[in-house]
Amino acid sequence: MATVIAYGTQKLAYFDLFMDSCKRFDIHPIILGWGDKWVGSGKKMMVIRQFLETLSEDEIVLSVDPFDVIFLSRIDEIERKFKKTNIP
Repeated sequence: MATVIAYGTQKLAYFDLFMDSCKRFDIHPIILGWGDKWVGSGKKMMVIRQFLETLSEDEIVLSVDPFDVIFLSRIDEIERKFKKTNIP
């Protein structure tokens, strides 16, 4: 099963819609940076990169912006469509 990650420090914009869509499709996102002070995109990328280094090399990770993304299907359908692309 693919892992969904999102970086957000606090509830802004459409975060509630993002979480509602996750619940609707049984997606359990890992929210990175929650509660931290926003210092910029550089730190966001550093935190995401550090998290990715903890995963196995063949792990499929979907990194999304939790303030402007909503899911319209289950993660297994998204993963199945991704695998059809044959991207290593």
